[in-house]
Amino acid sequence: MNFVNDLKAWEKELGVSDPKTFSKKELETLYSVSYGMYQRAEYEDASGIFTKLILYDPYDIRFWKGLASSHQMQGQFKEALHAWSVLSLLTNHNPTAHFHAAECYLSMGNKKDAKKALQCAQLHLKSDDPIAEKIARLSQEVEDE
Repeated sequence: MNFVNDLKAWEKELGVSDPKTFSKKELETLYSVSYGMYQRAEYEDASGIFTKLILYDPYDIRFWKGLASSHQMQGQFKEALHAWSVLSLLTNHNPTAHFHAAECYLSMGNKKDAKKALQCAQLHLKSDDPIAEKIARLSQEVEDE
């Protein structure tokens, strides 16, 4: 699939204008398209649109989360780690980004950095955070190995 040509076709079909003049509605439309692609496991195409959205608005955490998740699902762990780290900074070290970074490190066989990422996740964890159980479970798995 030629992403650039397809994106231009989607922009035309969706009525999305030049990126320099994206309206909020146009951004939301592109985000919806990319999120739908992600949900349909079209990770490569989704990551391309998330990248374009980031170029337009690098401070929208949804775009970074989508890009990180798309890369991770494709097994592109180094690229996913980059996006998770940016998301961590944008969200004031949200534990979720550290947790997913730990998953990437483990998938790459890097147990040492996975432990560090999990420690960061625990450090920024709030007691009522829904991801707390997943962090505890993965931390235990890493320690047991």
